[in-house]
Amino acid sequence: SAECPLFVTGFTVRDGKLFCHEDLKATTPLLEALQSFIAFLSSFRRPVLLVGHNARSFDAPILSRVLTQSSLLEPFREAASGTLDTLPVSRELFPDLQNHRQEFLVRRFLNKQYGAHNAVEDAKVLQELFKHWDIQDQTSKVCPLISITGVSNLVISQKQRKELSQENEKENYRQAC
Repeated sequence: SAECPLFVTGFTVRDGKLFCHEDLKATTPLLEALQSFIAFLSSFRRPVLLVGHNARSFDAPILSRVLTQSSLLEPFREAASGTLDTLPVSRELFPDLQNHRQEFLVRRFLNKQYGAHNAVEDAKVLQELFKHWDIQDQTSKVCPLISITGVSNLVISQKQRKELSQENEKENYRQAC
């Protein structure tokens, strides 16, 4: 059974206010947070690939829903080229492991404990884990797991579709020559 979010993250909402382990937290309105996130992604001057552990089942559906509700789906698609869920990547790369939870993988490969379910800590340790796996020689296993959709189950933007089409044409031309 799934754990209650309170026990996993320590977050609760009471009277419209956010608490973490009973401490009141400052918040940003959703629309402002989404606009800031898109601006941050856009600052890289090219679409970025978002990476997360169990992102397909947890993060992507939530992000997709709030982007749609806020009418920010298209600007998001322009900034993010796709998603990579490292849970199926870990299952593909290490099929003999019985557990593929991020905490277990960090203990197994990095030999350390960390503050799981804290977004910043999760992101930092996932980056370490991904570097440790050194998947350069295993891209044939990982590339099919990348969702080139901005967020899973969403279609790519018109601009991205055009860019991908142009890249495919260039690659086909190079291979023909």
